[in-house]
Amino acid sequence: MPRAFIRRLKEEYPKGTRIELELMNDPLAPVEPGTRGTVVTVDDAGQIHMQWDNGRTLVLEPTEDDFRKLTLEEIMQEQNNISDNSINEAEPTETVSTNVGDIPVEDYRNIVAAQYGFEDYEDMREQGFVIEDKTNQNTEPPIVEESVYIVEKFNNTENVEFIAASFDKHEAIQLMNETWNNLPEAEKEKTTFKTGTKTVDVPYGASAKEKIAKLDNDQPNRAWTKNSQPLAEASLNHTDSNRMLIVPPGDNPYDAYVYDSLEALQGMVDGYIECTYPFNDNAFVIENGEARLNGMQGNRRINGEIYAGTILVAADDGCGGTKDLTDEQEREYAGKLWQPEDISPAEVADVHFSFKTFDSEKEFFAALGLDM
Repeated sequence: MPRAFIRRLKEEYPKGTRIELELMNDPLAPVEPGTRGTVVTVDDAGQIHMQWDNGRTLVLEPTEDDFRKLTLEEIMQEQNNISDNSINEAEPTETVSTNVGDIPVEDYRNIVAAQYGFEDYEDMREQGFVIEDKTNQNTEPPIVEESVYIVEKFNNTENVEFIAASFDKHEAIQLMNETWNNLPEAEKEKTTFKTGTKTVDVPYGASAKEKIAKLDNDQPNRAWTKNSQPLAEASLNHTDSNRMLIVPPGDNPYDAYVYDSLEALQGMVDGYIECTYPFNDNAFVIENGEARLNGMQGNRRINGEIYAGTILVAADDGCGGTKDLTDEQEREYAGKLWQPEDISPAEVADVHFSFKTFDSEKEFFAALGLDM
């Protein structure tokens, strides 16, 4: 199993994650479909060790078994269904009878919190969840972090003017380019537009309209834009950014000046970057290296290879960085990649690995072009 896939499993299924089994492909004694359980650990072979609610401990094989993580609503429903009134009404100094004997109520609540993936009961409360009782009532939705993409305008004196905010990254970048293109040429010489990202707290399950309204209320003077992390820039005198072609899945490509930094490139593709060279010149593709393993939306086929998630077409500067695409390159690759493609999830997930064996170390090093 690829190391990147195992690393992703460990990130996605930390200890305490709640799982519901859909189908276990065990011919002898599988756990019943619909059974829920808690992740204990993910080992280095990619197996997910479980503590099932029915007491069993069979591991999950991610490549063979079908399962899913519980949603926040399901976790809330589970903890709301705790109906032992003696637990709900107990004082902190009292004990609760369990299958392992009497334990203090606070210890019990910490155990319950850990089963739902929280550090302890205090962490569970901070995230907006409680074990309901007469004194712990909390009907407010939990607060979650989301990235908001903002467009801001700079002039030569570094004054900042807020232009717009969006929870859609590509919408923000396109808005930035459109606003830039509509400026008079004389004004362009002293103006820079940038789009950046900032994490904000919003109620879980809020609509896009409600989230934007909360932004308007929380950030009345827009001063928070100065602390955003830049992603892309539009300017005649752009610095630290290069002209690239952005190709979102299911949409037409567009060009933008993207900051030549690891953080900005990772932000554009939503993850770890990987570079491939499918073209005949110095243009190359920047993609999310785990896009297909993570099941991102299929994007384009280039020379028979399937790409998923947002991809960037950039120009190699020959020194390990990027430089501006030429006008000719921008037209050529925008034309080749203009039409969105319909790529099924099954095609995206169909990742093949090939292996070659060698009879000796000498043969192995010769294949690498090394003389040993």
